[in-house]
Amino acid sequence: MRFLIIAAILCSPTYCRGAVGILLDGPGEVAPETDYVFNPSRFDVQGDGVSELVYETAGVLRAVDKSGNEAWLYTLDPAEVCPTCDSDLEYWELWFNEFVETEPGQRDATISFTYYDSDTGDYWSAVGLVSSTTGTLRQIIAGRRMEACLDLDGDGLWELLLAQSGAGEDWEVWGYGSSSSAGDPVGVTPGLRLLQNHPNPFNPRTTVPFELSQACEVRIEFYSSNGRLIDVMDLGWLGPGSHRCEWSARGGRGQSLPSGNYYYSVVSGGVRLSRKMLLLK
Repeated sequence: MRFLIIAAILCSPTYCRGAVGILLDGPGEVAPETDYVFNPSRFDVQGDGVSELVYETAGVLRAVDKSGNEAWLYTLDPAEVCPTCDSDLEYWELWFNEFVETEPGQRDATISFTYYDSDTGDYWSAVGLVSSTTGTLRQIIAGRRMEACLDLDGDGLWELLLAQSGAGEDWEVWGYGSSSSAGDPVGVTPGLRLLQNHPNPFNPRTTVPFELSQACEVRIEFYSSNGRLIDVMDLGWLGPGSHRCEWSARGGRGQSLPSGNYYYSVVSGGVRLSRKMLLLK
């Protein structure tokens, strides 16, 4: 299927400005409510072999079918993505990357978020996974930027190639059941299951539970909502089975942390899994 993008003033592969109409192969036509259309691309959103058009207008990602009907919608909520960032959309960039099967039976849109306030110099970036069926944010990976989606181990599931923001060529591979730093073997690392911390919300202590399928070294990293590493706990060599670790909401220098959203990542044998938690004082 072929999509035709028409703009009265300017149109490029990633940005259109002007009185924009998007004509599809069928009878449908999309007339966005704004003159700015970002990142128009096509992708099979619903996994049915038919491509939809995905585009962004004013912090909203939409997918429409060839008749112009809305097939998928995601609306950026700055408070959900980064509670410490300004909610003014002028400071935000939202990019759609691809729809991929990240877990068995689970298709997600890979979304990139960037926040930059030129007045204060504040910068923040993250990669999110948004459900292709509900349009809700399932997971956010703070402090990373998207580079590519690849099936590295040939299991039919896509891994995400990410780079740590501001860290040069520090590549990481995130995926379902197999995640690795660049150069490490993917698909042969020990299995890891990360559970939600409890209590959540918490003040000031919480427990992080996780499960290992075989013995290996384990490290837990804690990040602020803007992706800054604030604490690391090296647990050493642990045997297979269920484990838990208690965290007292203090930074690496022992300082008490303020209320807000935080992220914890359990790293084991190259596998990295992350979840979000809320400190509420």
